[in-house]
Amino acid sequence: MVKKTPDSEARILVAHTPDSAISSLFLQNHLEKESWLGRSAQVWQMIGQCNRLLMRASEEKTLLQDLCRTIVETGGYQMAWIGFSVSDERKKARRYSQMGFEAGYPENAHSVWTNSKQVNNPVLTALRTHKPAIVQDILSPEKSSTWESKPTEKEFGAAISLPLVYNSQAFGILNVYASQSKAFNPEETKLLIQLADDCSYGIHSLRPRLSQHRVLGQFNTSGSYFQALIQNASDIIMVLDVAGYITFVSTSVQRILGYAPEELIGKDSALYLHPEDDRVIKTVLQSPSGQENINPGNTETRMRHVNSSWLYFDCTVNNQLLDPDIKGLVLTLHDITLHKLAQAKLQKQQKEHQIMFDAVPAMIVFKDASNRILRANKLAASFYGIAREELEGKSLYTLNPAEASRYHQEDLEIISSGIPRLNETEQVKFADGEIRWIQTDKIPFYDEERKAGAIIIFSHEITAHKKLEDALIETLDELKQKNFELDNYFYKVSHDIRAPLCTILGLTNLMKLEKDIAGNEVYIGLIEKSIHKLDSFIQTILNHSRMLNTSTHIQSIDFQQIITQCLNEFTYLPQFFRLKTQIQLHSSNKFYNDASQIAIIFRHLILNALKFMDVRREENLLEVDITITGNKAYISVEDNGIGIQKQYIGKIFDMFFKATDVSDGAGLGLYIVKQTVDKMGGSISVKSKSGKGTVFKIILFNLQGV
Repeated sequence: MVKKTPDSEARILVAHTPDSAISSLFLQNHLEKESWLGRSAQVWQMIGQCNRLLMRASEEKTLLQDLCRTIVETGGYQMAWIGFSVSDERKKARRYSQMGFEAGYPENAHSVWTNSKQVNNPVLTALRTHKPAIVQDILSPEKSSTWESKPTEKEFGAAISLPLVYNSQAFGILNVYASQSKAFNPEETKLLIQLADDCSYGIHSLRPRLSQHRVLGQFNTSGSYFQALIQNASDIIMVLDVAGYITFVSTSVQRILGYAPEELIGKDSALYLHPEDDRVIKTVLQSPSGQENINPGNTETRMRHVNSSWLYFDCTVNNQLLDPDIKGLVLTLHDITLHKLAQAKLQKQQKEHQIMFDAVPAMIVFKDASNRILRANKLAASFYGIAREELEGKSLYTLNPAEASRYHQEDLEIISSGIPRLNETEQVKFADGEIRWIQTDKIPFYDEERKAGAIIIFSHEITAHKKLEDALIETLDELKQKNFELDNYFYKVSHDIRAPLCTILGLTNLMKLEKDIAGNEVYIGLIEKSIHKLDSFIQTILNHSRMLNTSTHIQSIDFQQIITQCLNEFTYLPQFFRLKTQIQLHSSNKFYNDASQIAIIFRHLILNALKFMDVRREENLLEVDITITGNKAYISVEDNGIGIQKQYIGKIFDMFFKATDVSDGAGLGLYIVKQTVDKMGGSISVKSKSGKGTVFKIILFNLQGV
């Protein structure tokens, strides 16, 4: 293939569909078509420039160098050289001019024309047959052996040898080299044959012209030689006088525009030049006489066809107003209508496809193997924070240097293996600085030879989906924990209900066996104790259920009354009367919240102080301090009981956790306190020292006006 240029690069993407293979196939088929449209425009431009060189040439060596340079620089080929036959006993074809990459190609390299061992040499074949000879893969063993100087992979991939023929005689050769194999398709070969024909005529015609110049100007430039050259030129040659009227036009005008030359002679050129395109010509014609040496050079113009349509031309304007023989502007008009139509079609297709790509709700990027972005849609451009036109053509090493190497390595692995990577998720930083989640599909792109040389990337932002997914996972984890707790809950509930019932049942059986009625009083006391235990447990379960299911009822809170009622519920406990309770309330305003939930909190904290009382002390204390300031109530409940060992502090609010066997409770009390405080939107903390006592700190919000 030839060197890549902006016109020849494949820069197209497809919308992301569930079937990535269909998307990729569509992209590849269209890419080939679009690539040739751009490539043909480049070759036509090269031919036009070469024809202008042939028309204006005044020295053969310079012409040959300029032709080779134009073929390489404008045509995008790797190297070009022109050689002529050498009439000696070996009949060699020797290079006279070359341009382009020449590493390892000797300056004196030549090919034997006939009677050579290298019978398959493409140069010799073209000269012998008068037809082009093409080598589509120079590096293949059977082809590389036909070259006297073997190229390397870094130099040439394909070559075409085009004979220069005049009057049925091959007098020279034009060799063109491409960097990649299979570069010369049938359409491009036809255009190169046309170029070789133009070069053959131009070079052969230049030689007698130069000879005539050397013979003391025996032939005037207005003579029959140049008339013949101009009349046989493929381009239109037109001369305008100082008023813009046509004084001469070549016969090619009839083939191209449909007018006979005599129809145009003496007519105003403005009748045929497009009014929007004759600015350059008018500038020269209307300039002061002192500036008549202005030479505007090349421009693009349109001319009216005999059928009233407009054809496009690459126009070279040569100011000859000061030439006494011409006294006018010489226009060389090269027809580029097909090129312009192909270019317009390509631009229309690109615009249509870009609209389609921009409508896709995904970021689409097409990158080559060098980590350069060839095509992108609007969403992809917004990711980088620049316009799409500015994004295309940039390297990722410029756009995202921190991650460019990692992405490039991944891309190269996909290109080399041909295996796509689908549904990959990662967090990325967008242009606005926000970190978001995206899901990406990376698919290798195959050229017409089924070789992967680029990569198509589809990326969807899935931040919202990821958050939902994370929330779902969190919910599932919570449900698992709840199910585990529920299993434990039912097990403990059934166990703690059955234990006192079994005790009561056993004592009842003993009473039946007891003959002394007075002895039954002991059993009755034990039964009563078991019933109180069962009642306390059932009350705990009811409090838990009430806390979970009862809606909040906001009312003015009387802390003194709630605490007193909770204390009265435990008068049946033997140790109750050992507990000395002190309540201090500091309040500057009323406090509003749910009284039933506050009662649950105090009920279990008081019971906790009773159960874990240190009976060895002379005095057992429970101090409750409540301070209401602003919108919060700060509650402190402190006892001087047995305390909690340090290693258990972090677990005391867990369901069914018991830090000691001193009490026969179910391990639900402090769990219910924590759940109730959380439900009320408050907070609870605990400080304790084994053998010293425990203090609970609670903060609740004042819901006045809620």
